Amino acid sequence: MSEVSRQLMEDSRARLILGATTLVYLLLYLVALGDLAFDGTLRALDGWLVPRADELWTQARVPFQFEAIGVVELPFAIWLVSPLNLLIGLALGALAGLQLALTRIALLCTRSCGIRPPVGLLAALPALLAGHACCVPALFMLLGLQVTATMITLVSIMIPLAFLLLAIGVGVTWRYAHRRCREAYA
Repeated sequence: MSEVSRQLMEDSRARLILGATTLVYLLLYLVALGDLAFDGTLRALDGWLVPRADELWTQARVPFQFEAIGVVELPFAIWLVSPLNLLIGLALGALAGLQLALTRIALLCTRSCGIRPPVGLLAALPALLAGHACCVPALFMLLGLQVTATMITLVSIMIPLAFLLLAIGVGVTWRYAHRRCREAYA
């Protein structure tokens, strides 16, 4: 096991950053898609599956956004349950969370080496930039701005682009943290 993996498993704050970022990203992703809506209505917990849920769960509304197969009513919220949207949101959130957790590990290792911490903090920049790739187009639509055919075409590549950018960012940050931790604990 590499030093970065060991640090990631042992550092409770890094694990907290990973979990909290994943959860917040998932919630924002579901709100941006319209699968999670908050309102002022206090209602009892309730839920149901839609008819033919087994046929609908892989049916795409638009590229990378899938039909809901169930509805969960919560106090002050309604959640349209779409397993594939949930999986995509969790994966993107986990990548963003891992990026930020690795940034913390890199910061801890750079402090041990005597390197200025702001240099390690720059490693979080790719996660913050890539996180906007999937949500900004949905926010444009929520705000009611006129979206041209070009923008609609771009929306279909934003989610794969977010995955790509986050994966590259995690790889670069992992490498940076590995190098710094190897120097610190050698």
